[in-house]
Amino acid sequence: MRIVIAEDQVLLRDGLARLLTSAGHLVVAQVGDGPSLVAQVNLHRPEMVLADIRMPPSYTDEGVRAVQLLRR
Repeated sequence: MRIVIAEDQVLLRDGLARLLTSAGHLVVAQVGDGPSLVAQVNLHRPEMVLADIRMPPSYTDEGVRAVQLLRR
């Protein structure tokens, strides 16, 4: 499965990528903010997006807003 991970904490993002890769999945991109998430999903067209809800710059709902935009 092709996956994009959106998580602002680098250690958690890397750990998730390693876990998913070891389970046989292909992590096609790892990003730390909403705009990068949108760009990478449009570029790679993954089958799954794993996104944090609170990401920079305000740490409120950037991840949710990015995913909602992608769903449209």
